[in-house]
Amino acid sequence: MAEKQKQQEIVAATGDFVLNVAALTQATSQIAMAAQMTALQDKAWGPEQPFLDSTTQQL
Repeated sequence: MAEKQKQQEIVAATGDFVLNVAALTQATSQIAMAAQMTALQDKAWGPEQPFLDSTTQQL
């Protein structure tokens, strides 16, 4: 009986680990996509565009 319970605990822990890896992979791909979109946006704006101060909302 104790061996069966130990096996079930291992299976549950392994399942949690797999879910955590899947979530981390998803988050990593979303971060990479956001970084790529930001880089493309920066490239589209070009270096001659003024910087918008987010605290005063003025150029």
